[in-house]
Amino acid sequence: MVISERDGRTLRFEKCYLHDMMREGEINNPKLRALLLVWESAKEGWKLSGSFLARLKTLRVLDLSRAKFHGEKLPSDIGKLVHLRYLSLYKARFTHLPSSLRNLKLLLYLSLYVFSKTPIYVPNVLKDMRELKHLSLPGRMHEKTKLELGNLVNLESLEYFSTEHCYASDLHGMTRLETLSIYVKGKSGCNMETLSSSLHVSSFGEVLSEVSLGARAFAGKRIVCSGNGFPKLEHLVLTQQLELEEWKVEQGSMPRLHTLIISQCENLKELPHGLRTLYVLKRMSSCVNPPAQFPEDHAIDVDKFSYHLVAEGIPKPSYYDGASVRDVAEGYVEELTKRNMVISERDGRTLRFEKCYLHDMMREGEINNPKLRALLLVWESAKEGWKLSAPIYVPNVFKDMRELKYLSLPGRMHEKTKLELGNLVNLESLEYFSTEHCYVSELHGMTRLETLSIYVKGKSGCNMETLSSSLHVSRYLKELSIHDRRDHGLTGDAGEFVLDCVNLNKLNLSVYMPKLPDGQRFPCRLTSVTLSHCCLEEDPMPVLAKLLHLSEVSLVARAFAGKRIVCSGNGFPKLEHLVLTQQLELEEWKVEQGSMPRLHTLIISQCENLKELPHGLRLKILQQQQNTSVTLSHCCLEEDPMPVLAKLLHLSEVSLVARAFAGKRIVCSGNGFPKLEHLVLTQQLELEEWKVEQGSMPRLHTLIISQCENLKELPHGL
Repeated sequence: MVISERDGRTLRFEKCYLHDMMREGEINNPKLRALLLVWESAKEGWKLSGSFLARLKTLRVLDLSRAKFHGEKLPSDIGKLVHLRYLSLYKARFTHLPSSLRNLKLLLYLSLYVFSKTPIYVPNVLKDMRELKHLSLPGRMHEKTKLELGNLVNLESLEYFSTEHCYASDLHGMTRLETLSIYVKGKSGCNMETLSSSLHVSSFGEVLSEVSLGARAFAGKRIVCSGNGFPKLEHLVLTQQLELEEWKVEQGSMPRLHTLIISQCENLKELPHGLRTLYVLKRMSSCVNPPAQFPEDHAIDVDKFSYHLVAEGIPKPSYYDGASVRDVAEGYVEELTKRNMVISERDGRTLRFEKCYLHDMMREGEINNPKLRALLLVWESAKEGWKLSAPIYVPNVFKDMRELKYLSLPGRMHEKTKLELGNLVNLESLEYFSTEHCYVSELHGMTRLETLSIYVKGKSGCNMETLSSSLHVSRYLKELSIHDRRDHGLTGDAGEFVLDCVNLNKLNLSVYMPKLPDGQRFPCRLTSVTLSHCCLEEDPMPVLAKLLHLSEVSLVARAFAGKRIVCSGNGFPKLEHLVLTQQLELEEWKVEQGSMPRLHTLIISQCENLKELPHGLRLKILQQQQNTSVTLSHCCLEEDPMPVLAKLLHLSEVSLVARAFAGKRIVCSGNGFPKLEHLVLTQQLELEEWKVEQGSMPRLHTLIISQCENLKELPHGL
């Protein structure tokens, strides 16, 4: 259904594109179980019809977000998809919901937050969907809509619940709710008492942990927090209370308050004296101003943003408990979200924070407080403004920043820059360390480093021996990258390069070195090695094969300048991921029996002189009891790769993309590919004939063929 791209190093999916074959007339498989349709807002596309949906009776997942329908009506045939578990009509364009929705009794997820210029009439059919866990109702419903939701006792998330169109008393039985948004509308007679009783809350103040008064929530001049009130309140935000002049906090109020944010309350004369009794708030060193300035709707990278929060004192120091900054990154963003300084988004599957956005209240004109504690400015590349084009001169001032845990230097520094970093003994992460502008010997004292990237530049006199000796005491170092694009590379014998970093598990060498150091000179716990631009004259595989804990190996961008590599028998006992990219001279690859017994992901790209896949793949490789994947691209293989791949008994995914095969005919032999489920053939420009023999690929359920313009017909064996 999509063409996906993986990151060459991490092998994680990075991008995906909808396939050209995804057109209404081409989706005819009656056994299709999942369908996600993507509408580009800028394009005029086809509209869904009822006949189209009627053909897909086995669907379990149907995502019609932003879809368009004939006559702006959701076809009644959707009621025939009785196996549906997931249905999203998020911002889909229609004005009518059919009563046939009542047949979708197995739904677990239903989003009806549609796009419509007029209110939507929703028939009272949701009451029979007793398995629902997530329900999102339309933002605007017709005045005749009245929904009974009392049976939906399994709901965990309920959005856009309207007191005008639903019964507040129905909430009483929804004891599993984790997320609820209520919109009090119309003459429903709903008040605090009825709402509280429906939610099992006798007094909101007794359970509240967070309170935010934003954007003129209060039009008066005085507020009072009474004694013993808000016993569990931890976070309080007062924003844009433009009329507020006085705030009184009585003794015993808010005993647990530790986060206080006040913004744009220009008439508030002073902070209440009652705050003096709040020991927890004092210990938290309350933040009155926002920590950052970003453009409106700018997506903030959570991973990088977490380091900025260290300066803001989020979270409490007790959160560390010996952990590094990276270990508590999730806690940082969660704390910032609780302070209402950002709006955050979680990944739906992992529940980890993925992005966050600054609140609308954060604007340049509003940052006038001289006690501001943090400021981040972002320039969009498309906008005219301040630019950095020439090398940066960095004054020698970092040496006094002894508390630094994270430091990322400029990629290009002025030739007169010379930095002394020897005092930064608390650093955990150091990026873009330049041997031209810094002293390599000062790395010796940074014993807490976990992540380090070194760029060997200029006439620094840096060689294998000096670099090795500066790193040998870094017992916490986990990730190391060394980049040297100079023609002569690091001087000295490769035998002088010794990495005595016992906990190092990820190594990236982008260094010209004709010979790889002996395996004994590498840390024994290495799990990932990436080599690029090394131009190795000797086969690196015999050395790497001796690193018993390796699970990932990537040879990219002319790592090897030879013509033949050999993976010896019993080598790479734990290797799972292997990437060969841009090995332009490579012609032959031999895999001996017993090599790489756990390999399950193989990616070969732009190895245009590699004539064929190694016959050793027919033996033990990829035979472990788990799903495996092979991706070949830009290989220009002269021999049909299918006979080799067909004998990989646990192969579940095969992708031949971007001229992986230069021949005209491929054959999937009988009983081959016994566990293959996904097959992709893309940009096989020379391919004219494909034969599938009886018994081949018995489990295949996903087939994608794209840009194989000379392929005359689909094989009858399908």
